[in-house]
This record gives sequence, structure tokens and C-alpha cells, in this order.
Amino acid sequence: LPRRPKDNPTDEDAEPMTGGDGFAVSGDGGRRQALVVAYDAAAQEVCRSALEARWNVTVVDSGVAAVIAARNAVPGVIFVDMQLRDVPGAEAVGWLRSNPELGGVPIVLIAGGAEDDAEIAAIHPTALLRKPVSRGAVERVTGSLPG
Repeated sequence: LPRRPKDNPTDEDAEPMTGGDGFAVSGDGGRRQALVVAYDAAAQEVCRSALEARWNVTVVDSGVAAVIAARNAVPGVIFVDMQLRDVPGAEAVGWLRSNPELGGVPIVLIAGGAEDDAEIAAIHPTALLRKPVSRGAVERVTGSLPG
């Protein structure tokens, strides 16, 4: 049988992956939500492991899934890799920033080195992490965030 077109074809990437063995979006001792948007498995794991002691962590690998995850639970910080599965990281940041609820949310870029410094500067990230991402760098960035 032919497949029926979806009402919104971008929803096929809608299911975010959760870090560890799951998390509670709310009611988890007042912990804040962190969103990690990265296609690189090593960056995903380093960010998740560095954050999970103090944050509820959602890990996704695409810009579309990031927008949906941020809509479902407004994060206190967003880590965005410049290289994603579906769109460039800069485009995903633009989508996220178009949501007024995310206006004050810090965005930390993860760059592999191939990106142009002007491209990174145009995004105006709160912080920049270069690959390979280290646990200490993630902890320093989140430790400097207000709240």
C-alpha cells in the first residue's frame, strides 16, 4: 500500500532521545532542563554525562527534534553542535531563537573546527566549545550560568 503523506513531514524526527535511563521533565527536585543537540555520539555522551548529575538532560540529533523538545520542556541551557543530522547547527539555532519562550536561554555552540569564525560570531553564542568536547569544559560553562 502507498504511504499516506504525513500532515507535517518534519514530525518524523520528533522523538527526542533521553539521556541515561530516562528523566522527569518536571517534579524532579527542581532540577533544570538541559537540551543537547548533537549528531556526534561522543559530544552527546560527554555533554550528557557532565550534565546529568545536576540537570534533566534531553539529547537529540537533529534541528527538528530540538525545536520539538524545546517546545515540550523549555530548557535552562541548550548545547548545539554546528553539524547536525538534518540541518546546519546555525539554522537550528535560528529556529530555536524564533521561539519567544527561549529568548533568554543560553546557547552553547559545539564546533569541530571547520566552521568559519565569522559564522560562529554571527550566532552570538553564550559560549563556544571546540571538539573534542571535554566534561570539564561542559561543567565550567554550566557552572558559570546564572540561576
